[in-house]
Amino acid sequence: MMAGSRLPLAIEVIDLHKWYGRKHVLKGINLSIERGQYTSILGPNGAGKTTLIKSIIGMARFQKGIVRIMDIDVREDIRRAKSLMGIVHQENNLDIYLSVIENLVIYGYMMDLPKRESRKRAEELLEFMDIDRGLWNEKVENLSGGTKRKLMIARALLSDPPIIVMDEPTTGLDPSIRRILWDRILTLKEKDKTLLLTTHYMEEAHYLSDRVVFMHEGEVIEDGPPDKLIEKHLPPYAVEISPPIEPGSRPHVKTGNSIIIYVKDPSEIGPDRSTGRFLIRRTTLEDIFLYLTGKGL
Repeated sequence: MMAGSRLPLAIEVIDLHKWYGRKHVLKGINLSIERGQYTSILGPNGAGKTTLIKSIIGMARFQKGIVRIMDIDVREDIRRAKSLMGIVHQENNLDIYLSVIENLVIYGYMMDLPKRESRKRAEELLEFMDIDRGLWNEKVENLSGGTKRKLMIARALLSDPPIIVMDEPTTGLDPSIRRILWDRILTLKEKDKTLLLTTHYMEEAHYLSDRVVFMHEGEVIEDGPPDKLIEKHLPPYAVEISPPIEPGSRPHVKTGNSIIIYVKDPSEIGPDRSTGRFLIRRTTLEDIFLYLTGKGL
């Protein structure tokens, strides 16, 4: 590489706007993701997360702005841009009438992999995703939800793409399966993969991500490493009290018939006779979003 040259950004979004009729869904999104970085997009339903993902992977037409995948403009060469991304959609789009191994091998053919290479990669990825060998010839319609999600991730990795895009990949899974998937996803970092993830699970975003991006009403409202964002906006402890008390000058959020007060030291506040509910916990990413917008994720 010549002196002064740079590696292209994995994903670059510049002044992205999207309208559905009169509804302005994306309002000038700017986002730059370095190669090898794990980034989570967080926000409530309707924030524009899925529309942003669809714009990046070429599934939604946007009216203004630029999206580049490793310097390739998705509008100019969507086929080449897509070849650099492995995509795990929010909805299950596996062929339920084919077996586990057939879903991968046939997808490999579609990605122009030779037959032998497709089979070899499929078997390696099924082992990597810890899918029991006894299930490899089972039809997908008979699999558990967790195994289907594992298979979708395996399929996304089949062509060994440098960028993985996941839209809420663990929604509806039980916590134990979710943890297994997190560990598999983190292992991909050793292979210099770049990850773009949307999720509703704050623990998932915190556990997996180098960086989180908060979206609200079609805009990016905050962006940075998870721990740094918490440290920037709020003290480390949250005290949930019901019925509400006066918070004084402390940062706080009122939610229904309770209040969350943020403190440096949990001993600053104690329950009294009128307290019905009193909970002390660590401040989370969801607290940051709630504090910034007044809305939960």
